[in-house]
Parts: sequence; structure tokens; C-alpha cells
Amino acid sequence: MKTRWIKMVLVLLTTFLLCNATGRGIEASEIRVPADYPTIQQGIDACPENGTVTVEAGTYSEEIWLTKKITLIGIGMPTITGAHNHNVYLWGNGSILGFRITNARLNGIECRGTSSVIANNIISGNNWAIYADLGASPLIINNVLTKNSAGIVCERGSSPIITNNIIAENNDGIGSYNGSTPRIDYNNWWNRNVNFDHCSPGPHDIFVDPQFVSTSTE
Repeated sequence: MKTRWIKMVLVLLTTFLLCNATGRGIEASEIRVPADYPTIQQGIDACPENGTVTVEAGTYSEEIWLTKKITLIGIGMPTITGAHNHNVYLWGNGSILGFRITNARLNGIECRGTSSVIANNIISGNNWAIYADLGASPLIINNVLTKNSAGIVCERGSSPIITNNIIAENNDGIGSYNGSTPRIDYNNWWNRNVNFDHCSPGPHDIFVDPQFVSTSTE
């Protein structure tokens, strides 16, 4: 069963990445931030459908609107921060991989009605880390969601695949409402109040303190 689940996730991820690299939409475009454009949003705006925006390490105080099908890749874990309502809007099947996303007033990532990939990110210090709404079905894989009010909130018929994440040290883990059906398995849950609200863990989820070590020098 474990092998079958992992194969399904890998097929979804591989298919998505291949679609961004090959086929009718190929423009072979890669935009580099800050080499080509100084801000992430300017890079996204300049990138054609099925292109890639790579972002070098650094801190970017921006509100990101990803409203087309491109892949946003962080090199060296760049940080997207700022006192915005949402730091990243995923509204167009775009995907985000390899970022630290922090300090949003509301959601670190808001995903509406899309089938994005959210992978290899650290999302912390927001109200909700990831908000899936209006039938969104993102693949949420290999992320660390920590020190948020809630890790993941699913609303209005959303059905994300949530696997291989650490969702820990938030007030709450995940909530599922208004006809949402998240598919959950192979995650580690360790939160302060409740791990699951109106949904249940997968058969291979675990509940272990990840024992994060602070890097603060204070």
C-alpha cells in the first residue's frame, strides 16, 4: 500500500514537471531573479506559460501573484516575507518549490481552484500556512509547516493531496470544511491544540515531536 501511494504521488509530480518542460507550451524560458529582474513578481510577469522562474537566496518583501502555469523555484531557500494579507497567491496552476514563506497577516500561501504543486518549502509565522479554497487540489509534499496559527485549512470542495510533510508546533494542524476532502498520508503531526478538525489522519501518518532546534543567537 505504501509503495502504491508513493508511486501515485511521484507520477503526479513527474507529470506536472514534464508538462512544464515539454509539449505545446514550450518556450524554453527561464527567468532568473535577481539577475534578469530585481523582484520575483517582475520575473513572474515576464515569464511565459509553462516557463520557470528561479530565485536566488535572499529576502524578498513582496506579495506574490502566481496566476499562470509556471514553476517558481527557490535556490538556497530564499525568503518571501512582509506584512501582506497573503504572501503567495496561487490562482493559476503555478507551483512553488524551495522557499521560506513567513510573516503574512493571513495565509502564507492561498491556493484557489488550482492543481498546483507546493513542495520543499518552510512556511512559518503566518496565520494559516496553506489555505486551499474553491475546489483547489494542490499536491502539498515535503514541506515544513511550523509556528503558524494553523498548518492547512481546506474550504469549499477542496481536495489537496497532503503527503510527506512535517506539520508541527502550530496551534492547530488541519481543518477541512464545506465539502472538502483532503487526501492525507505519510505526514508527521505534532501541534499544540488539535491535529485534525473535520478530517482524519492517513493510515501511515505519525505523531512524533520533530525536536526542532532553534538557530536564534538571542
